[in-house]
Amino acid sequence: MNIEIKTTSIKLSKSIINQMVVSSPSGLTSSECLGYVANIVKGSGKSLILRRDGQYYTFPCNWDKASTSIRGRTGGWTFPTEEACDAFWVELQHVISRAEQIYI
Repeated sequence: MNIEIKTTSIKLSKSIINQMVVSSPSGLTSSECLGYVANIVKGSGKSLILRRDGQYYTFPCNWDKASTSIRGRTGGWTFPTEEACDAFWVELQHVISRAEQIYI
């Protein structure tokens, strides 16, 4: 039997952040928010850094809510009901308000 042990630690940099995948809305609610970075991720002034299942993701903070959808500069998501969209919006605002800035 073989096992893989990951022990490498690297310093967070602009390059690494820009290589991270953007999380989906469902990923935001099931992830740990490590903080946010400002003016580093292309197309977003402020982006959350998330960790889920040993992987790291970004999630932009510049969204507008309209009935059952949220829209941003780089796309958006539509929810099945307005209540689901409202619940996500409240969760997003809560996560953003608790996040502390990460300086790079």
